Parts: sequence; C-alpha cells; structure tokens
Amino acid sequence: MCEKPITINFKQVKKVEKILKEFKVFFHEAIAYRSHPQTTEILRLLKSGEIGNIEKIESTFGFKVRKVNKSSRLFNKDFGGGAILDLGCYPISFFYLFCDNDKELEYISSKGSYATTGVDNYAEIDFLIKSKIKAKAKVSLKENYQNSCRIYGDEGMMNIPSPWLPEKKSYIEIFKGKSYYKKFTVSSKDIYANQLEKVSNSFNNMNGEHNKLLIDIDDSVKIMKTIDNWSNKISQS
Repeated sequence: MCEKPITINFKQVKKVEKILKEFKVFFHEAIAYRSHPQTTEILRLLKSGEIGNIEKIESTFGFKVRKVNKSSRLFNKDFGGGAILDLGCYPISFFYLFCDNDKELEYISSKGSYATTGVDNYAEIDFLIKSKIKAKAKVSLKENYQNSCRIYGDEGMMNIPSPWLPEKKSYIEIFKGKSYYKKFTVSSKDIYANQLEKVSNSFNNMNGEHNKLLIDIDDSVKIMKTIDNWSNKISQS
C-alpha cells in the first residue's frame, strides 16, 4: 500500500505499473475515503435512484496556507508540490466511480494559478462523464473551501459535507423538493483504520473477489493520467 499520490507524473506511474505487473506485486494506493462506509452508502443511495438520474457533480478540496515555504512538500516542485498533486486525486477518483473507463471522463476546460515556487496553488477543471453528467472539481492551497461534494439529480440533490475525511460518525444530506433528511453512517473505526482493514482483507483474498472501491494500479494509472493532463492544461493556459 502506497500513500497518494503514487508518483508525481504519468510517466513515472507507467514505470511503476510495468514493474508491479512484471513481478506480480499486489498493490493499492491509499486514497482513504474509498474505504469508508460512507462512500459505500453514497453509491447505494445513488444506485437506488434516491435523487433520480445524476446531472451534475461539484467537488471542492482546499485550505489556506498562509506562508509559502519553498522547502515544504506542498510548495516544492521536486517533492511533488501543488494543489493538484496533493488534493486533486480526491475529486478525480470520485468522478471515476461513475465511469467504466477513462474515456468516459471527457475533459472540457480548466484554469489555475501558481505560487512563487512555480507549483499550482489553485486549480479547477470541468469534465463530462458518459457524455451527460457535468463534473467540476476545485482544489486550492490559498483558500479555505467547504471541502464538500454535491451531486445533483433530476429529482433532488445530495450534499456530502465531508467526503474526503469522514469521521466515525458522518452524514449525507438529501434534498428532494420540500423534503430534507440526513442519512448517518457510523463506523467503529476511523478512516485510516478502515482503510488498513479493507486493504488487509484484500491482500488476504488475493485470489478471490476484490473490493472494487479500493484503488489498484489500473485505477492509479487512470487517476495520474488525468491529474497530469490537468497540470499540463493549466500550464499552457
């Protein structure tokens, strides 16, 4: 199990993929929210049609770093600094929950800004999922965001106040017309203990059915390819 991001660019992750597959190494990338029961509940509610057909997804992850320290991993390019590399894997991996392959996540537009050290300190990106669902992600190291995810359907809206780092007791909000309710998820373990347990179970069941919410090397390649493209697009704008 490797902490996210597995590498700092697409070229590197392809090298890692080659080695892992050549030596048949069982691997997961540690994007912890994927292991939390809340994520399973979100997908269950959506699959049941709780808010109808999904039309739009908006996700944010940002916090204000008051001082730009060029030796910090967040702002040093050699250490993989930047908002996209540190935070972008969260919304991108969430969008991929609604795709069967990377071609179903169609790039539309993006923009961003840079810190004095040359790494991005703010970025946003727009996609179209399966040619019908609008998806927007915003990440930042210079502004405090709500760090939430909102999913809009043709029959209602789901708000996830803490999608990326849910507590042991977390909740999802459902808005449908004039009605509103909270759906609570309770876990006996914190988000990282949940992740360790799920990954351990996956390792112990290497020849059986795998947990599809965990990030394997194929998922890591898709996510890093998208992140790399995001970084390249804003550098060209």
